[in-house]
Amino acid sequence: KKRQWVSPFLLGMSFATIALIKVSDVPACGVIILFYLIWMAMEKRGFWKDFFACIAGMAVIVGPVFVYLGINGAIGPMFEEYILSNFSHVGGAEELGFVEARLAMITKGDIYATTSYAPVIGSLIAAAVAVVCWLMGGRQKEGHPLLMAAFAVVFSLALFADTYVSLTGYGQHLIPLSVGHAVNALVALTSIYRLISSKTEALSIPLGLVGILVAYLLINNSIFSFAPKPYVHSEKWEEEVAYHQEFLDYFDLEAEETVFCIGVPRRFYVDNDVLPAYKCMNLVNYILNHVGANRAEDFEAYLMENPITWLVVQGNLELYRGILTDETIDFINENYIFYTSDEQEKRELYQLI
Repeated sequence: KKRQWVSPFLLGMSFATIALIKVSDVPACGVIILFYLIWMAMEKRGFWKDFFACIAGMAVIVGPVFVYLGINGAIGPMFEEYILSNFSHVGGAEELGFVEARLAMITKGDIYATTSYAPVIGSLIAAAVAVVCWLMGGRQKEGHPLLMAAFAVVFSLALFADTYVSLTGYGQHLIPLSVGHAVNALVALTSIYRLISSKTEALSIPLGLVGILVAYLLINNSIFSFAPKPYVHSEKWEEEVAYHQEFLDYFDLEAEETVFCIGVPRRFYVDNDVLPAYKCMNLVNYILNHVGANRAEDFEAYLMENPITWLVVQGNLELYRGILTDETIDFINENYIFYTSDEQEKRELYQLI
């Protein structure tokens, strides 16, 4: 009991860390905290102590981040970009409402949609197994089997919702579903173990060992079945990194100089270890997908007030007239000189006069 605060404290730290890394995973993580607190309340182990320990754990992670953002006057922009823009991203389906657009994606029946159903179906099976075992075992309250069954279903539904926060359909959104499979496996196996061990005590230890082995295999398989292929080490990846790095050789970026890409994949900055001059590194994609308001106008105002030294443009600059404002294109034509293009003539480089 003296260390009872440790688990909720670590849970709060974990939740805050995940929220700061990927806000779309908050619903599923929130379900974990909710059911943990319900469990503690049912166990009568000091609900409020656990609650405030969880809050304290969050504060340890979030506090320093917000202090840093506050010092740099970036709390408002952080909320605008990370929260509002993320949840307003409808992937080009702005003619549909938030719910309608996602229902269209869920029901279209491709591999992304069908894969996202799997944990939900698995949770219903796991819950059914838990309820049957609970009824056959004399409706024992120890371990709160019905609560665990409910957790499996609600958690899987939250994971399902996480995959449709945006309409991009990126494969990495499916990776957290492996946790849903693991939870479902544990709920079902625990229920079966409790039932059989309650009937035959002699089998409790060997059943426990078998259950641990099966759970490990299921969890391990479910996690790695969703893991991305080793693309990082592929020739294609290495070629793209080399291409981005070679383009930086076309000009010498001095310490006081700035660079920004128009239409170029945002990996350009990562591969070259440079920061974009303007806050929105994925500008063209955001404008096309209606992420945030007045992106083009905001970039226009920034560029005119804070001229960027180098502009790297994917294709020809005139291709972006109608995406960026006409004033932005005209400003670049009047205040920048065409410096060079790459060998494939896929990208153009402009230098501030």
